Amino acid sequence: RLFDVAGRRGYTPMMGGLAQVLVTDPPSEPMATTAAKDVWVLAERRSRSDQPDASSVVDAPRLLGGRRPRVIDSVSTPRVLDDLYWMGRYGERAEATGRLLVAANQMVRDHRGETPYGEQARSDADVALAVVLDAVTAVTATAPGFRASTTRSDLLAEFRSLTVRTRRIGSLAHAVAALQTCARAVRDQLGEDTWAVFNRLDTALAECTESPASDEAGLWSTQSRVVGSMLAVAGLSAESMVHDPGWFLMDTGKRIERALQITALLAETVGTARPPAVEQAVLAAVLNAADSSVTYRRRYRGAPEVGAVAELVLFDGGNPRSVIHSVERAAVNLSSLPGSTGTSRTDRALERIVATLRRVDPSDLEDVDATGTRSEFDDVVRSVHTDLLDLSESITAAHLTLPGGTQPLWGRGGGRVLS
Repeated sequence: RLFDVAGRRGYTPMMGGLAQVLVTDPPSEPMATTAAKDVWVLAERRSRSDQPDASSVVDAPRLLGGRRPRVIDSVSTPRVLDDLYWMGRYGERAEATGRLLVAANQMVRDHRGETPYGEQARSDADVALAVVLDAVTAVTATAPGFRASTTRSDLLAEFRSLTVRTRRIGSLAHAVAALQTCARAVRDQLGEDTWAVFNRLDTALAECTESPASDEAGLWSTQSRVVGSMLAVAGLSAESMVHDPGWFLMDTGKRIERALQITALLAETVGTARPPAVEQAVLAAVLNAADSSVTYRRRYRGAPEVGAVAELVLFDGGNPRSVIHSVERAAVNLSSLPGSTGTSRTDRALERIVATLRRVDPSDLEDVDATGTRSEFDDVVRSVHTDLLDLSESITAAHLTLPGGTQPLWGRGGGRVLS
């Protein structure tokens, strides 16, 4: 980064760059340890821009020599690549969390405590709602909150916490804050429209935080607005950023996170067999959370079934929301990185995931054993989920880790707070 101050006789360059500095004590705030700041190198004496020293004057026309500026190949450091990779992951995590909350609160709104269809229908609705709420707790990896909730106000309070509490790891606001932290660290690579989207995102969450606790409609609207903002960020990233190594890793992070979210959701909702009415309600919520309900209705034209849902969200390479599509896109991205060999630990992890998905017949996943468990279904999704985590670790080791022996600028000691 170079800034020039225009003067009467030319330009005075301000030497400096974008640096990463410590802002909080890492042990107490692991999610906000660093920030990006402009750092300038000061001269021994001050000089006026209208009467610059001859050694500091840059005559732009003479510098360019009447020729077009030379294009300089960009070099991405592990720090930049790490921020972009996690920007992709946190962006997808925020969208997936928002969709899951929207699907769950839709079930809550449809659940009225009593139903004209009889006691059995009411019991089925209770079970289906409990399954989806437990899945929200498990997928977001938050402390259990729904299981002890017995009233509508309790459910609303827990949904509000999962939406606006930034310090609650796994919440929607936490994912958004982490996304913005990564984005600020690489702001020189993002278009101006990205910040306009973030501003609308902050406004939506702030309005929800300040709204009355009983404002149920406002809470649901906020979740939908966050999902819409995440789609805008994804569109800007895909259409406005140069597809260089940093972009490939950012998109890879997005694909890995999407596959992780789907496999975690399926493991919590479909692995156990339930009565048909309960299962259909749960599968409908899964399709909504995976943004595949419209595709399912158009293709299968019937009530959701386990085999058909698995085929769509696990094995359909034409569905951009499916696990296999995400893995294949990640493979293309990683093969486009400099130094890709096709034989690394990362490539082997990708091969294991593809092999697991390709050897399974979707119809076999419907089989239920004597314990009421779809053991093969459960084994497949949990195996893929584990391999995805290993894939992420291998990417970190191969592309996002600093060279050995390096130390941060602030040394070996404890954190130092900067104002």
